[in-house]
Formats: sequence, structure tokens, C-alpha cells
Amino acid sequence: MNSISFRKSDRTRLGTLHRLRNLCCTQLPLLTIAPSIFDYLNFLIPHDAYGMALTYPNGEPYILYYKNLNPQSMRYVQENTELFLNLKTESHIRWLNCPKLPKVGNLLRPDDPYFHSLTYQMIVRQSGLHHTLDLRLERNHIPAGGITLYRRMSHPFQLQDHHLLEQAGVYIEYALNNQMEDGDDVIESDQALLIVNSQNDLVMMTDAAKDLLNLFPIHYEFWEPYKALPKSCYQVINELKYGQQIPKLSLTIPNGILTLRAEWLSSQNTTDTNIALYLKRSLPRSLIILKKLEALDLSPRECQVAFSLITGMNKSEILQKLSISPAVFKDCVKSVYQSLNVHSVSELITFASQWTTPKNNTFLS
Repeated sequence: MNSISFRKSDRTRLGTLHRLRNLCCTQLPLLTIAPSIFDYLNFLIPHDAYGMALTYPNGEPYILYYKNLNPQSMRYVQENTELFLNLKTESHIRWLNCPKLPKVGNLLRPDDPYFHSLTYQMIVRQSGLHHTLDLRLERNHIPAGGITLYRRMSHPFQLQDHHLLEQAGVYIEYALNNQMEDGDDVIESDQALLIVNSQNDLVMMTDAAKDLLNLFPIHYEFWEPYKALPKSCYQVINELKYGQQIPKLSLTIPNGILTLRAEWLSSQNTTDTNIALYLKRSLPRSLIILKKLEALDLSPRECQVAFSLITGMNKSEILQKLSISPAVFKDCVKSVYQSLNVHSVSELITFASQWTTPKNNTFLS
């Protein structure tokens, strides 16, 4: 990954970019770390709303994640995806599919013909926004999606914002190209329940279940319009009805993994059979550790060294991965030990274990 080059006086911005780099090196799925990525981006480039689309090479989205955009507009986009993939009227689709064009730009702006596009009218203006800044994402030099930051009318993006997003994009693309969908330990977090009848009508939903379902980004392969629940919920329910024993489905969501599991609540021979759908959110252990370390009074480099030690890397592996000298490593370890009042790697790991102790909750056991 490229190094960062900013004025030495700009310590806060430099530190934020370093922390973004640390986050993007965890090999967690991009969608999992997306909320933290946008937290860092908001510090670097303040904005009022954002959106991230992960797409197939032809520009068709399979994930849509956004915040503070008009919900009715986004529902219309979800239901009419083909309208927003029109190469003749939607110049951003041409941009997303052309690696030769700059990766960062202002595609949605009033002085551009794109101002009259359906995307601008339906998303930007309907959300009370005006200015946008776009970043194209590529996976191994093949178009893979994009990120858009939005601002209200009185605060246009400046050239410096372009440079910052371009630098941040290097790290975000690294995360996209090096993510591992499986393999990270997860810690059980929130659990909830909803109930449907044999006709798939919603009978009961707890507030906790609503909160978990609101974490869903738009998974297009699991999304169905005009339904009370995401399509993934009905998929698990129908698998149970068609004979599969306790079907389960796990989906990557922002900040973690959501697992769905269906069970019969009563005998299948009764006329009032209901089905319970259990939802469980799990958080990646490595993400919890990284966020806890960043809350301490440690530099980004010290966080990175501590994180590497806690997650099982030895000294030689850390020196090679972080490209640091033994002296820098020694100074970082000393500072970490002093901050946490520990005296060895084993004590450091024991100290960190308190951050990832699962809740004593048997709701889904």
C-alpha cells in the first residue's frame, strides 16, 4: 500500500489516515468495516450523507449501503434498478465502468448535464443535498463499485477533499481486494425474535428484531419489494416449511454478521402453526479489539503493534508486515505496556480478552 504524504503540521489528519489504514488492513469484509470507514471519512471530509455501492463488473449493484439519504427515494432506486443502469442517461455508470477515467470526481453537480439525470433527481435533490464527491472502487483493476459523499448547498467540496478521498481510496480498495469472508472469530452480541404464521404473515416482532433488521444494507439477491421482511428472512422460513431441519443463513452486515435461524413453534399438524425466526448479530473479534485500542491514548503505530500482538503475530512477523525497525517495535511495545499497565505479551492478551467476553445470554442456545 502507498505511504501517506502530508504536511508534518497536519498531525490529526495524518493520524486519521493511519487509523483508516489500520482498519483496512484487518482483512475483514468491506461491508463489515464500512461504518468505521465513513466515520474516518467524515472526520477527513465532513459530509451530510453517504452511499456505498458494491457492483458486478457491468455496474449492477449487489450491495447498497447508505445513510441520511431519502428513504422513499432509495426504495424507488431498489425497485427500478434497471433505470439507473442506463448508459445513455446515467453518466456515473459509464464512469464506474471505465478504469481509464479518474477515480475521484464530482459527477453530480448542477453545471453538468448529469444534473438532469434520474439519479440526481431521485437521490440527491430528494434528500435535500446538492454537492457530491465520488470515488470509484476497483477489484484487481476491474470496476467493483463506488462511494459517494454528499453535502448541502452551502458547502461545496474543495480540491483538497478530492486529494483526501483519493488517498483514503487506496486503503479502501486494499480492504476490498484483501477481505476474507470467513475465518475471523466472532463474539455474540445482540439477539432477537420475530414470529410469522404459515402464510408468512408477520405475527409478532420485538423492538430488538426491528433494530437488527434496520442494520441490513440492501443485499439485492436477498431483497424483495413490498414485503414486511427482507427476502433472506423468507428464504430461511420457506426452507423450514419445505422440510429442512432448523435452516440457517448468515449475512455480512455493517459491523458484523447477522445469522437467521427458523424453528416451528408448534406441531406442524395444527391449524395455527407459527414459525419463530431467531436473529443473532455477532461482532468480529478483531474489530472489537482494534476499536478498543483506538479508544486508548495510543498512537496509530502503537495500536497497530498492540493489535498484531493480541491477534497472535510474533515479533519477526510484525517487523515484516509493518516494515518497522526493531527499535521502533521496542518503543511501541514499551508504550503499550505502560498505557495498559501490563508487563508481557501474555498479560497484554489476557487484558484484551476482557473486551471480547461473550454476553451470558442463552436466548439462541
